[in-house]
Amino acid sequence: MKALEPANAAAADDDEPKIGTSAGWSMTMDDIAPPPPPLRLATDEDEARAAGTAALSVLQIGKLITAENQSLCTLHSVTANGATAQATVALAVGTPVAIGFRSSHILTGRVASSRNMLTTVVFDEPADIESLLAVQHYGVSGRFLPDSVRVEVFGTVKVEVDGLSFDTELFDISLSGAKLADLEPFMIGTRIILSIEGLPMRSGYIRWRRDGRAGVAFNLGMPFEVLSAWVLEQPSRLALDTLGTGTILPSARQAR
Repeated sequence: MKALEPANAAAADDDEPKIGTSAGWSMTMDDIAPPPPPLRLATDEDEARAAGTAALSVLQIGKLITAENQSLCTLHSVTANGATAQATVALAVGTPVAIGFRSSHILTGRVASSRNMLTTVVFDEPADIESLLAVQHYGVSGRFLPDSVRVEVFGTVKVEVDGLSFDTELFDISLSGAKLADLEPFMIGTRIILSIEGLPMRSGYIRWRRDGRAGVAFNLGMPFEVLSAWVLEQPSRLALDTLGTGTILPSARQAR
């Protein structure tokens, strides 16, 4: 028996699958619209964006101020209503706390959650985050800003400069420098060596002098782990109960 052959040999050679044919009309897979994407439930991030409070990733060193002490932290993200940070000290939910930025802005609030030191703080009042971050780019009144947040402590530092060695008062310290009592008569740019009990010795130079104070920039940054542990043992110059609530703005005198 002779095998049946297709009426249209060209159609038989066409590898494209046919979904249906009728009166010379045919439909292929390309003619079928793709299915719509699956529905996705709105997330907290979606709602935050809709409300204009989307989190901004910052990834910078900040500080947490409580009634007991100051401690360093790594800020992960911030919104107008709160911030998330990797703390170096455990904080219970509900603890009053303030977050300090390297621009010297301070935002007060309370701990909303904490897990494995990853701490979320809800601010007492909405904050103008865009302006705060802009200050970190452009400074205050044209003055220098520190490369990392400063921690205000009571302490003494040994200074070695131009063959002299003497002790003077320490006002604050950061990963990148320190504020001391004025180093008159030494000029800005003078090379200097600082020794602080419990911390590695650091060489640097006088970056600024004014209002009875002098700022020293380190040539080599202080290790985060070392400074964060040291800070917890020092008496603090900054008390949470004296800050008030909301956004505490830096004065031109505080910024450097």
